[in-house]
Amino acid sequence: MRRASYSTVKQGHIVPAAYQRNFAVDEMVAVHVPGRADCVRLNVANAGTRGPFYRRTRSDGSQMDDIEAMLASLEDVAGPVLKEVAAGAPLTLERKGVLAQFLGMQMLRGPAFFSAQHVNIEQFVPKALTTAHVTPLLLEQTGADLVLARQRIVEMYRQPTQMLMTMATVSLKVAGVLGSMRWQLLRFDAPVVAYSDQPVVVWPLSIDGFEIAPTEPTFGPLEALEVRVPLSPHLALLMTWVDKPDGQEQVAADEMYAAETNAMVIAQADKQWMHRVGGEPPVADGPLRPLSSVFEDRYTADTAGHSRRRATTAAILHRVRKKRIINDIELVTIS
Repeated sequence: MRRASYSTVKQGHIVPAAYQRNFAVDEMVAVHVPGRADCVRLNVANAGTRGPFYRRTRSDGSQMDDIEAMLASLEDVAGPVLKEVAAGAPLTLERKGVLAQFLGMQMLRGPAFFSAQHVNIEQFVPKALTTAHVTPLLLEQTGADLVLARQRIVEMYRQPTQMLMTMATVSLKVAGVLGSMRWQLLRFDAPVVAYSDQPVVVWPLSIDGFEIAPTEPTFGPLEALEVRVPLSPHLALLMTWVDKPDGQEQVAADEMYAAETNAMVIAQADKQWMHRVGGEPPVADGPLRPLSSVFEDRYTADTAGHSRRRATTAAILHRVRKKRIINDIELVTIS
């Protein structure tokens, strides 16, 4: 990220084209948008975009798309791996490491994360900051008005550069957590899996079931009972804290489990949800239960809370909690 200039990005993807190509037919996907009962066909170059969403401003006032360049570097590596796994390639540790970094970023690159950060900053700063936390210069600039100083700090942390750097740095820690969970690929006979512009969905440890699909994404996988990710029209990824090795073979799954996953993915979409061009995928309209209760023997919130995987992951996360930037991601594995 030391280049003097970066290509200008007019249509920034919050869900990468490299990911969407697993669902595309001739680069086209079916997209559902608010206010329309039917779906529209869009090229993956245009689906899941938000203009210059990741653009930031330098201190001299000029704008640049360096974050887009960083995301593109990650997508260039992850795209082929996504394609390989969708085609049936085994889930090796190397592939898992690549996808963990990609999915860690995908969890945080949508609008929901930025909205949640704004709320956290506005709630935390006024309550937690005292004069001891404020620099003498800022106190001088604000006439020792602590209320005004807090307001300035909130404004600073809400600037695009601060928000985007938070996304980039926190995503590495999230990747370490996701990559330390047990992964199992679920294979469906028909193209029944949908995705959205915020496709990584978390089932919290504290919830046994949902009467209706939750509409608010959550971003703490350490506190998850399970995490689900659509990977292709025929494939979904299920992550849990089960204390056994990753599933090397894809497990056949009934269409009803795709329908339940689709319900969660669609409910937590920002503006768009998508699927393979053709028939509409199934969407459950009844109560939802954890998929892990079906595909993991005797797995409950209690066993998840006491798993060795989760305890070791928590210890690693605690060790790097004060580091803003980590250069190596440590994954927990069980042989």
